[in-house]
Amino acid sequence: MKKIGTLLITLLLLCACSNTTTSTDTTTTSTSDKVEDGDVVKIDYVGYLDGEAFDGGSANGYLLEIGSDTFIDGFEDQIIGMKAGETQTITVTFPSTYGSTTINGETVSLANQEVEFEVSVNHIFREVK
Repeated sequence: MKKIGTLLITLLLLCACSNTTTSTDTTTTSTSDKVEDGDVVKIDYVGYLDGEAFDGGSANGYLLEIGSDTFIDGFEDQIIGMKAGETQTITVTFPSTYGSTTINGETVSLANQEVEFEVSVNHIFREVK
């Protein structure tokens, strides 16, 4: 039984290590590096409107390519310069065409709303050149 436990722990560690580099070793990550345009970051975030978290405004372990314009304008730009392990509050304004969300059971429009996101950078992935 002890051997099985040791084997399982070893396998889990190997799997965890394989998430930080690709099989061809084309990516790297370092806790001393700062996020740059083109990096892929693994982030946790929670969005707040008037201090209240809103539905659909949070994620854990989200992989985001900086410069992909996947998020609301200004969101990705404010992650540039952050380090792995750092948490920062980012403020953005949703566009006028944005839909609504639910806060405390009530439907609230996010159009033209300024919101804050608490963002934590867990890992920075960068292509080795």
